[in-house]
Amino acid sequence: MSVLATEQFDVDQEFEVAGEITKTWIDPKSGTRHIRGVASGVEEDRDGERCSKRAILSMVTQVNSGGVKLTAGHDQDWVSEFGDVTKGFHDEDTGEFIIECELPRDGADPIADKALREVGRRKL
Repeated sequence: MSVLATEQFDVDQEFEVAGEITKTWIDPKSGTRHIRGVASGVEEDRDGERCSKRAILSMVTQVNSGGVKLTAGHDQDWVSEFGDVTKGFHDEDTGEFIIECELPRDGADPIADKALREVGRRKL
């Protein structure tokens, strides 16, 4: 049996968010951190992509069924995961797919720590 190595993920690399972060908060009891933001929409995004309303409604169903991870980019691999997408909904007014995510408490995950530092430092 051969073992496949996953490409190393550099915590010091540039961090990018594909959508606008609209809110962050910390649960005072558990210390878990939360973010809310735009994951996709019917308008063209910075990558030149857009989704149909039907696709967004399908993503809402998928997210609300559980098990969707927040990643540091479009790559969907375990090494770039740093949180759980806990809720999704379609904003009828804007056509956007909004998600809420839970990140581990401060110090538990260096990628999550960097993500929140960047959100606090500049609008992403």
